[in-house]
Amino acid sequence: MGGLVPKTLYLIDLDLTLVNENYEPVVSSDIVGRVAQELIARGNRIGIISDSPIEVIEKWMRIFNFRGPLIAERGACIVHESKRSEVVLLPRINWQKLCEALVIRLLNAIPSLEVRKELYLEAFQNPAKESPGTLILLFNPHRRCSLSMHMRKIGEKGRWLHDESFFSSVIDVTKCTLAELPETWIEIDANISYGVCILSDPSNQKSISIPALRKAYPDFRIVAIGDGITEIPLSGVVDELWAVGNAQKKLKTIADRVASTSITQGVIELLRRDCE
Repeated sequence: MGGLVPKTLYLIDLDLTLVNENYEPVVSSDIVGRVAQELIARGNRIGIISDSPIEVIEKWMRIFNFRGPLIAERGACIVHESKRSEVVLLPRINWQKLCEALVIRLLNAIPSLEVRKELYLEAFQNPAKESPGTLILLFNPHRRCSLSMHMRKIGEKGRWLHDESFFSSVIDVTKCTLAELPETWIEIDANISYGVCILSDPSNQKSISIPALRKAYPDFRIVAIGDGITEIPLSGVVDELWAVGNAQKKLKTIADRVASTSITQGVIELLRRDCE
């Protein structure tokens, strides 16, 4: 394997690394799976490290045929290969109560709003049943250490559409609600491209999961692959940090390896170098 350390644990980001803004790989998942299986057959492991909750990552682990740990909610939760779950960062706030408070405020501010507690990955797989023009907010019911909201406007034939005005309204209400709380540390990560807003603890970084992974994989080097600023705290904590071609400039500057191609293709390009 061209001087590769015998065993490597690859930790790959999900959004804009393995999948695009529509939550789809840009090449067939079978191609990713074949490359992954070649590396796994040599004793390596491949996991996903993401802001997403465990349930979402589990689905993608199966789709890509990965074998390894999954790290959810930006490092707060780990599910090991043995299926043992580990919470690295204990919640400082009751996120479910915050969710309930937000729902009340949002319904008062946007009376036509429909709120669901549903996994976005499942909801977006099928056309919506609601009439065109309906505004829908999806709260993820599975998060343990954070809170996420996906905002969509229903179009013709049940299409799930982004709506900038709706998105802005939800963010405004969220900011006003949080301003009234004593927990001034809550971080708002609003991404209009994805139509998602994640509320989290700023002390929660992907890097906090690495010590636990070192214990579980003492003989492995750890390589992280990603596209954005959430990967930057991993620099100097993992053995190598790689970037896909669409990665932010700040990440590319510090990355040990940078792909010439983007998103899923970039991941395949980086992994294939270790198959040589």
